Amino acid sequence: MKQFKSTKLAFGFAFLAMLFVLSVSAPSLSAQTKSSKKSSTKKTKAKKSSAKKTTTKKSEISGRLPYHYGKLKLSDEQREKIYKIQARYADKLEKLQKEMLALKKKIDSETQKVLTTTQRRNLSKFKSDAAKAKSKK
Repeated sequence: MKQFKSTKLAFGFAFLAMLFVLSVSAPSLSAQTKSSKKSSTKKTKAKKSSAKKTTTKKSEISGRLPYHYGKLKLSDEQREKIYKIQARYADKLEKLQKEMLALKKKIDSETQKVLTTTQRRNLSKFKSDAAKAKSKK
């Protein structure tokens, strides 16, 4: 029975680790998309002002390349394919982020039930102090 519990616990931690990795990468994807849109509009404005008229039209899909991909001298077609892949998974990543946040809240709630009243009070104070210190920076 102990082995079953430890295996179940290991799978639980593995799942949480996977969700954490996804949650860490997903905000960067959405932030990357926003920043890319801004930079692409600046680039197109600059191109329009320097060129009389542009006849080619680029796709509306944009994003940010994964680390080190920018060094690979990708073609426009390759970039477009990568951006489409990122866009295809963006909703799934967002959904998993929300699920992970709910799980974190549930874990926090359950772990706080283990604490004594004094420990909960101290924990609350520690968190408050940390938030104040963070806001000062």
